[in-house]
Amino acid sequence: MSHAPRIMERFDVVRPAVSYAHSFLAAVEELPESYRQQLLYAPWSVEEARADFPRYVATLLHGGHVAARDRVREGMPFPSSVVPETVLWGVSGEEFLGRIAFRHTLNDFLRTFGGHIGFAVRPSARGQGVASEMLRRVLASSRARALGRVLLTCDEDNTASRRIIEKHGGIAAGSCQRPGGEPLTLHFWITTS
Repeated sequence: MSHAPRIMERFDVVRPAVSYAHSFLAAVEELPESYRQQLLYAPWSVEEARADFPRYVATLLHGGHVAARDRVREGMPFPSSVVPETVLWGVSGEEFLGRIAFRHTLNDFLRTFGGHIGFAVRPSARGQGVASEMLRRVLASSRARALGRVLLTCDEDNTASRRIIEKHGGIAAGSCQRPGGEPLTLHFWITTS
């Protein structure tokens, strides 16, 4: 039985690339403004990414957070709120479908709200196996296997993400309340070794 997404003949998980600019920016525009950071995944606005997409991609390839990277290049200490990570994009041909980020370690914030892995899929590609396939590939990576187990989180009202996490072996490990009365954040551990 194949785990590959049903919507495309060719699916791959690749490093971010400038060649996906048009498709990526169209995907971000599919989202309501308050959810666009799910795909942007960096302290960039849509306008900033559109104005300098090569620089935006470069920040993703170097850890995802331009401010942190600029500080490191200037010789300042690496911020404690940022951890090394690998950002990957799920694509079909020239079409951007979603992104997944694998954080190599956890800090206090990620232990509570973010986990080792976070993913998002453009609305027009949801429900077709994209997130599941991206997660499967990251879980099979040597870096994830070396950790032995990884933490994933999702909001309690995000049933789609919860199903994907549980499908890949996620075992519930508690929850915590976000500030401001937002939904609970659920914690799941997935064994990778």
